Formats: sequence, C-alpha cells, structure tokens
Amino acid sequence: MNNLSPAAGMAIQIANLKVHLDCDNQSVMASLGWRYQRFISSSQEPALLNIQLIVDDNSASCDLASAVLEYNAGLISIRGQRCTGWIDLENRRSALDLRSKHAVEEIDYFLRIVFAWLSFRKGGILFHAAGVRCHGLAYVFFGPSGAGKTTAARFSSPYEVLNDDLLLLAPDGDHWWVASTPFTNPTQVAPAPGGAPLAGLYRLVKDERVFLEDLGAAEAVAEILACVPILTSVPDFAVALLDRCRSLAGAAPVFQLHFRRDHTFWELLQ
Repeated sequence: MNNLSPAAGMAIQIANLKVHLDCDNQSVMASLGWRYQRFISSSQEPALLNIQLIVDDNSASCDLASAVLEYNAGLISIRGQRCTGWIDLENRRSALDLRSKHAVEEIDYFLRIVFAWLSFRKGGILFHAAGVRCHGLAYVFFGPSGAGKTTAARFSSPYEVLNDDLLLLAPDGDHWWVASTPFTNPTQVAPAPGGAPLAGLYRLVKDERVFLEDLGAAEAVAEILACVPILTSVPDFAVALLDRCRSLAGAAPVFQLHFRRDHTFWELLQ
C-alpha cells in the first residue's frame, strides 16, 4: 500500500472502472486506504474520474444519503446538509466537500454514487444483491432489505462471497459479468475481490421449504429494477435503466428461490 500518501492520492478499481482520490486530510486517507485495501489499484492506466475530497472531520455529522441528487447536461450535483458535490464524467473530474465526524462513511456513500453512474455509462448497473462465486460462475441473490442476502452468503461456504450487499453487473459479449465491490459494513461478509460470469439471478424468499419458482418476464424485470440503487431516483435515467434491466433478465435465468437458514439451497442450484 505504497500509494496512500496524500500527495500521491489513491486509486480504487472495481472491475475495469478506476477512480482516483485526492485529499489533504491524512487521517481520512489512511482510513480509506484500510477500508479499500483489497481494491486499491497500482495500474498505470488513467482513471475514469479524478475526485477531489475536501473534508472537515471535526464537525457534526452530515447525511449524504438524504442529499438531493440532480442531473443536468451530463453533470450530477449533490446538495445536502453540510455536504456538496458534483460529478463530471465527460471531463473526468469530481469534487466532494463535506463536514462530518463520520467522513469515511460519507465518502463511501459518495463512491457508491460514482460507481453507480460509471457502471451505468459503461452499459452495466450497480445492483443491491449478494454474489457468490461457485465453480467459476457467479450466483446472484437479490431482494429487498431483510430478504436474506447476508444469510444466503453466510451459508455459502466454501464458495467465495463477492459481496453480500452491492455488486457491479456488466454485459460481456453474450453474457453478463458479476464483479465484487468494496461496499460493505463490519456486520456483513467480507467481500472477495474479482468476478465471474453470471450463472443466474435468484430473488430470495425465506421459507420452510427449498424450491425454485419461475418468475414471469415482466415480474423479473420489475424485481431487478427495484434493486438498482441511487440512479432510479434520477428521472432522466428511467427509460435506459428499464432497458438495462430487460437486457439483464433476458441474458440469464431469473427465479424466485425459497430457502431455509441452511446450505441446502446449494444442492438445488447445482
């Protein structure tokens, strides 16, 4: 981790999406380096976005998640209490100015916005789901909060958990690719970097029995769309996001997976 000095900044990479962070707050940069250590890039490839962070971590907390997100002429702006920011992908520049004693957590949410938009611009989506890599393929478990994503991940040993909350999904030829992200919290399963081709999408339902249920095409698209975070709040993206979800639903099987709190659902999937 030789690229953590404030002068050098830090590059974070998810799949083929790389951003560069600069901040003159050394303690915040050190904390970000620890948080994203498995996703720090030493590649010489230019970043898709250079982000300038201006941080006062001695102030009361802000709440970036409740900030107003606006899109205008290719520029996303963010306005909230004790935080402002903007993202300009065309010119590869971005800035976030925040005043919060929980600066690292707020920056983490800002990076979710950044990667949501980057993946969208590259043809993919950031997806609220758990992903498990099993025999070279990625199984994606999704549903609203409380559906059981972390539970499914915890019962997926010995396979690798790519993430149990947020994944990056992107088209790759005639299939879709599932990539790990660093976006998690201490109560969740630690993500394993990397990715794999998508095997299938499984909308989780807690049950006493274990079985698969077909989802109709329209229902599958609606369930997928409901698990796309952040950008669904921007009306300008609505049509493109719907088309993206249709493409994903048509590229891989989508089932409703009824499962118990044990590993037996894997016997069914394989």
